[in-house]
Amino acid sequence: MKHFGFMAAALLMGWGAAAAAPAPLQGTVKGVKIYPQGVYVTMSVPVPLKGGAEEEVAFPDLWYADPATVELKLLPGAEGVTYVTESQRAVRGSDVELQRDNLLKRDTLLARKARLEADSMVLVREVEFLRANAKQEAPSVTQLAAADKWMRDRYAEVYEAQRRNSEARGALDKELATTDRLIRRVDAQASRVTLVRAKVNSRRAQKAEFELSFFSNAAQWRPVYFFRFDSGRQSAELDYQATVKQWTNYDWNRVPATLSYGTPMRSLNRPELHRAYVSYYKPVIIKGEPHPVEVAKFGGTYTAEADVEEYDEYAAAPIAGMEVSENHVSYRLARPLTLATSSDDGQIQQTVQVRRDTIPVLYDYEVTPKVSIDVLLLARVPGWQQLHLADGRINVFCDGRMLGQSNLSVRSSQDTLVLPLTYEPQVVVERSEKGDYKERASGSKMERTRSYEIKVKNNKEFPVSLTVKDQYPVSNTDEVEVSLTESSGAQVEAGSGMLTWKLELEPGAERILTFTYSVRYPKGGTVYF
Repeated sequence: MKHFGFMAAALLMGWGAAAAAPAPLQGTVKGVKIYPQGVYVTMSVPVPLKGGAEEEVAFPDLWYADPATVELKLLPGAEGVTYVTESQRAVRGSDVELQRDNLLKRDTLLARKARLEADSMVLVREVEFLRANAKQEAPSVTQLAAADKWMRDRYAEVYEAQRRNSEARGALDKELATTDRLIRRVDAQASRVTLVRAKVNSRRAQKAEFELSFFSNAAQWRPVYFFRFDSGRQSAELDYQATVKQWTNYDWNRVPATLSYGTPMRSLNRPELHRAYVSYYKPVIIKGEPHPVEVAKFGGTYTAEADVEEYDEYAAAPIAGMEVSENHVSYRLARPLTLATSSDDGQIQQTVQVRRDTIPVLYDYEVTPKVSIDVLLLARVPGWQQLHLADGRINVFCDGRMLGQSNLSVRSSQDTLVLPLTYEPQVVVERSEKGDYKERASGSKMERTRSYEIKVKNNKEFPVSLTVKDQYPVSNTDEVEVSLTESSGAQVEAGSGMLTWKLELEPGAERILTFTYSVRYPKGGTVYF
């Protein structure tokens, strides 16, 4: 009765049918196409056929496979063979036997635990009895001494029995916990395995070879980049590698492999438009003093592309092994892949070489002192779309020294890809507020003015190109006016309030940049910026 629920569920899921199925054949992985999440596997399965009558063939069990993607093909070489394929998620016969053994073991352990708990209660009662009779009177001193010795000896025996009982129950609890974990694991595996069966007819006895293909979510790959440049900064090398994991339950031994950017697990849904309505609410009139207008404070950081020289398309020949089509990019690895299957969490991983490019790069420095006064050395890569990159981690090296790490993101519509390389402590930037002028009357409105000073100095021994970015607030209402009155020659984007200075600093050179703006708003109102 203790495992009735499990066995009932097992019967509903086909446990009994799985137990009667033939033993699965052995197959060899002969090709894989790995996606960021998932893998399309092709296996070769030799099948000895007796001939003359229909026979059932059990193909290898497929872990984490989608039954709808299972495809079975008879390879050329066999004659007079017909077959019908069936694939479904089911419970393997070996799992049924294993679970039956686990359940019987758990019942045995629970019975032993019940006996130990009963023995423990008997010992507790005996200790209580000994304590209650500890001060009994005896007719003689000799009898009193004998009773005292018996009590002390019995106390020692009972306490030793309690210690052994406690240790036995502790060991039993550990064994029960291990058994329960095994039971849960088999339960979980019951929904992860796809069984592939085929009814095969052959006119004669022969050996046929089948190709079994399927998609499984039990693999993944992630890009990792190594960006290397030298102090001369004439060019840079982008080394494109990938970390691969797989837990398909089959080892890959010198398997031709392809890495793809595709997303086969993504559901495709065609978006549709529906009728839209305008919501209207009558205005609410409130008598009394007018409410002050609040100016929204402009926030966030801004990244804009700097002007770079135009480069022609990469003149290098197409990369061998790269396939670019209308809807995906994939790389055929130059060497066969050998990778053992891992546990469910994919702890085993391997790094493989994908490609290596020498790319044109422009280098400059950038700082946004409102957010941080740290100066970044940037690499700007024009025409980066031809590299066919994906989001990933990038490691930066200069003259063989590792400078740091950053995240490469290709979600950009810009023609130039910007890579942060390292911080530059020898280019110093300070930002300070020159004064927050108090509000003053200006006609029918009030006015406040604010001014900032940015000091930049190049302490390096060679000239640097530095881009400085800052901002002033913009108004989101016609009642508030914002005016930039001083900008020190900055490039101004009036719609966003962005200020950009492009500086060429000689060694030891210092520049001071100042910008000032004023905000005018109705009297009685309050602004925040």
